[in-house]
Amino acid sequence: MAVEGKFARIHFRVHCESQIGQEVTIYIAINDFGTIYSASYKPLLLVTTPQSYPIWYSSDPVVVPKGSQVLYKFGLMEQGDLLAYEGIPDNAINTLTTDRGNYRVLSADMSDTLVDDTFDLTQLDLKAYLPDYLVTAPVYSNVASSQDLVDNKSIENVDSPETPRLIIVCYHLPILIKRNPIDSSETFSITWAESLIAKSDQSISTSLTTYWLGTMSVPGAVVTDDELADLTERLKLLNCIPIFLPSELSRNAYHGFCKEVLWTVFHNVDPLDQIHAAWKLGDLSSPLDWNSNVNSLYESYLKVNQIFSDTVNKYVRSGDCLWVHDYHLMLLPKLVRETQESKESFKVNIVFFLHIPFPTSQIFRSLSCSTELLMSMSSADVVGFHTFDHARHFLTAMKRILGIRSHTKPGGLLALSIADREVIVTVSHVSIETNLVDKVLSDPLTFQRALDIRLKYGVTSILDTPSLNLFRDENKQLNIVKKRMIVGIDVCQRLSGGVLKLAAYEKLLTDAPHEKDLVTLVQFNVRSNSRLGDESTTSKDMIEMVQRINNKFNSNYHASALDSVPGSQFNSTKSSIYGSYKMNEGMTKTPSIVTLSSDNILEDRLLSGEGVRGNVSSFSFPQSTEPHSPVIYYEELSLRSMSLSERVALWLAADLYLLTPIKEGLNLYPLEYIYVRNQMSEYLKGHIKSGALSGQLIESLMSSKGITGSVVVSEFSTCSSLLNGSLKINPYYTLKVADTLHKALYMNSSECAQRFQRDMNFITSHPSSKWTREILSDIVDLSNISTHSSISLTSNLSTQIPLNKERLLSSYLSADFATRAGVCNYLSRVFVFDYGGTLLHKEKFDIYIKQTLSAISGRKPTDRMMAAIRAISNDPRNAVLIVTGLTKLKLGDTFSDMRNVTLATSNGLVYSWGDNLRLDEDDNRTRSSSLVDPKYAMTNSSSFQNSSNKTSTNSLVNLTVDEMSGNDMYGSGRKWNALDYNIDWQVVREIAVPIITKFTFRTNGTCQTPRIPGIGWSYFGADPDWGEKQSTQCKIELEAALAKHDVKIMSMIQGSIEVVPKQLHKGVITSLFLNRIQQKRANRLPAFALVIGDEVSDDFMHDSLYNHIASSLPGAGLRNFEGFTVTVGKRDGSPALYYTNDVKDVENLLVALQNATNNPSSDAINIQ
Repeated sequence: MAVEGKFARIHFRVHCESQIGQEVTIYIAINDFGTIYSASYKPLLLVTTPQSYPIWYSSDPVVVPKGSQVLYKFGLMEQGDLLAYEGIPDNAINTLTTDRGNYRVLSADMSDTLVDDTFDLTQLDLKAYLPDYLVTAPVYSNVASSQDLVDNKSIENVDSPETPRLIIVCYHLPILIKRNPIDSSETFSITWAESLIAKSDQSISTSLTTYWLGTMSVPGAVVTDDELADLTERLKLLNCIPIFLPSELSRNAYHGFCKEVLWTVFHNVDPLDQIHAAWKLGDLSSPLDWNSNVNSLYESYLKVNQIFSDTVNKYVRSGDCLWVHDYHLMLLPKLVRETQESKESFKVNIVFFLHIPFPTSQIFRSLSCSTELLMSMSSADVVGFHTFDHARHFLTAMKRILGIRSHTKPGGLLALSIADREVIVTVSHVSIETNLVDKVLSDPLTFQRALDIRLKYGVTSILDTPSLNLFRDENKQLNIVKKRMIVGIDVCQRLSGGVLKLAAYEKLLTDAPHEKDLVTLVQFNVRSNSRLGDESTTSKDMIEMVQRINNKFNSNYHASALDSVPGSQFNSTKSSIYGSYKMNEGMTKTPSIVTLSSDNILEDRLLSGEGVRGNVSSFSFPQSTEPHSPVIYYEELSLRSMSLSERVALWLAADLYLLTPIKEGLNLYPLEYIYVRNQMSEYLKGHIKSGALSGQLIESLMSSKGITGSVVVSEFSTCSSLLNGSLKINPYYTLKVADTLHKALYMNSSECAQRFQRDMNFITSHPSSKWTREILSDIVDLSNISTHSSISLTSNLSTQIPLNKERLLSSYLSADFATRAGVCNYLSRVFVFDYGGTLLHKEKFDIYIKQTLSAISGRKPTDRMMAAIRAISNDPRNAVLIVTGLTKLKLGDTFSDMRNVTLATSNGLVYSWGDNLRLDEDDNRTRSSSLVDPKYAMTNSSSFQNSSNKTSTNSLVNLTVDEMSGNDMYGSGRKWNALDYNIDWQVVREIAVPIITKFTFRTNGTCQTPRIPGIGWSYFGADPDWGEKQSTQCKIELEAALAKHDVKIMSMIQGSIEVVPKQLHKGVITSLFLNRIQQKRANRLPAFALVIGDEVSDDFMHDSLYNHIASSLPGAGLRNFEGFTVTVGKRDGSPALYYTNDVKDVENLLVALQNATNNPSSDAINIQ
């Protein structure tokens, strides 16, 4: 195991008889902290000379954590391309087998280790030509797989303290409770509802201990305390934990905030529409009333989520998986996470899944609680959506509101980095339970129900047979006339697009009048009473439009006058709106618009008795060939939806399924329809063979062209992204929808079958049990990535661990004692800090609405932070370097009173030594006026050509500026230096300024930023996406125009680009700083080093420290050296070994170092 803070150097010397033009390379990985990760960004090239060949050696040693296990293998390159890596036999000594093959292995226990090895070219593995650092999908071998997590063999369904459990939290428990008759032995009957999360024969609960937690609805009279106690005990047998909410609190939270506020916003309805449109919240006199009401409802919503959190915390235990469902409980993940973090060694995996669409970030920002909702959602370990369209809006909101960007993890996982956590964003598709549908299809009664539906709506008519037993005489020929039936089932809400559906159907009949006798639309609307105003208005609009269309295409048809339109007072009692006809003899009145109650109307219409051979002579049906039948049948279902058996019969009866929502969540009805129609022929054959059904009954169900069917869905529906064979329409484009309906109605059977087959694979392979397992597997993958508990190679991304602050403080204090026996303890402890994002909180560029004009300029670190830096820098044993991308003028007088702090502005181009690092020669340098800006001077010394760890002091110049007398405006007496790269900045400016000016004019929120001596362009104030696009193009044009100059265009500060010398980066000044310290210490390494930064540009500072270690002399004291490279925020790809969460953590760390500086006693050290 590696020793934190300690480093070792590995020197390689290899014997390899390669050919001319070939090079020997070595890939190195570190087995540390439980995971193998790459030690470098690219393979290390070995070098040789004509005199030393065939011996190849590393020009610089490889720096690794001391005590770590080093894995390596040799490879052969030619003209920059890798030919192959060596193949290492399984039985070779000093090797380790990983999921990427065999590796040589050694332990870095010594400060310096020489590897003397042989690379036999006859052992090349030509199959392993790809380097491991290009592999992006790690394979974890020593951890439980997702299948293990949910496999019945690996986890018994026993609720023991060691067994992981799944706790499903939903607002409504997925159960149905019915009050039994008084004479029944039990007061209530309890069954599982049709739900993705309900218990079923193939659900996850059969292999993993599962609990359900939520509220419940009990119909009928008020439930007594004794009845509640009885229900609670019976629900425990089902592993259900009920939550009882006060009625007013529940009404305000559920019907108020969830249904009237969140539901509309999440379906992209602007709040102003909520105030003035038909679905507004109650009778409000002004928008101010609405806002006040929303605030009150949000308080109720928060209280309900807190009640859920309190209940969850009573039952959950460490190791459980908590799965929170839907928008009713969006605040729950954060509440549970906060409780979890307050408990030591308590870990609960949290999943949050949103079943409705996520709105655009612009609409989402209209919620005053948008930030709180996002922070809570991202408190989960996995956030799930049904489609990428919904996930994309969520990721955009995270970026534009919280400034958090998504990235891709190995294996294709989308992730968000939040403090020290990774949040997986998953898009997981789910289909129907085909096994349940098959059970319904296997019942012959289902097909008789389908015939009854066709007869009821006049789609199939039996002429000249007023009294007929269909099964009495199969040889008798029936006169059967068939029409085509379009069916739709929607929630009775405006966003279901019912009016648009009717308008398109009307257009079809208008353009093709003969179709009115050949097609019928049967539309069902479900009224749940969850959004009374919306449902009432939608119902009124639908009824009026149905009446108008029926009157338009049947002059003999008219609807009876209505005393009132069902609205907010609509209840579960049966009410009907009947049409009246001028009927021929033998015809009976039949309803064209019916509002159904919770009674099972379709079952009521079935034959008396249970058998399929019942008599239907007691029923009379409309004759579809008569010119008086309505073209639309509209029915409403109150406080209920259709059961699965009812729906399957309806799908068997219908020739076309039509779905036209403006916006909706996942609707599985189209998938049911496709599956039923595809399986229809097979089940019919089986029922005929068994004698359960007659051939004439089949004939009555089939159209003239055979068993077919089509699905037409709105492109705005969630299921449209799941179905490849359906016909997609834009419901707003009425003409196009009408044309698509005509095409679907007359589609030949072969095309129908082909379209069905495109979707059958998905429909049959994604049941809810698999969907659940996929979500749980994401948690396992996340756990594997973040816990590093396997012997497995990842990509070249480094594996960071949290900074052990106690260990760092111990190293800091011991550095003083470690140097007492050496040359001196002067400057024995080194600190290198980035400024913005490390010492000073900076606003994230990706946030759309920013509170500051720039990320960091114009602000200073907190007084507490400044006091800690001042105390640390005043200790003669310490040396402090602060590097910033700000110019000297913008940094201002922030550190003017800290004379021992070495400052580097413009990313190290301009710098000032602290008093403790000044040399006499610094004061004797002559001034020059070669800089463009008259305030600065620079000598025309030779161009800086050395690497960061081999900086020559000959390239330094003195900017002796006393701004109190026209040179040093802050009176600090600091002397400033700059690096001279022999660039004619005047010419560079003349080329760059016109280009930057052009982009500034075209991009609002941007400005030209003067750099000393270069020039920059800030787009921090622009729209993040627009600014980023423009900066990319601006960079391209600047690079082309300045190609002849020794400059590059870099993003050195968040939200800006600037023209800088090609060789400039923060590692240059860091190397100068470390070299100066070592010069002061007689070429001895310091005993302690801490390097902290937050951005990618700060990685050069970490690399500079490693380079300094690698190039130090054998007697420099590497044995006593301890170093810590740290990023602010965990960031894959950084060479830093450790991370801390945020600027506040850095502040607390420096305060602890301040206390240790002032009082070295360990008892005085306390890290908050």
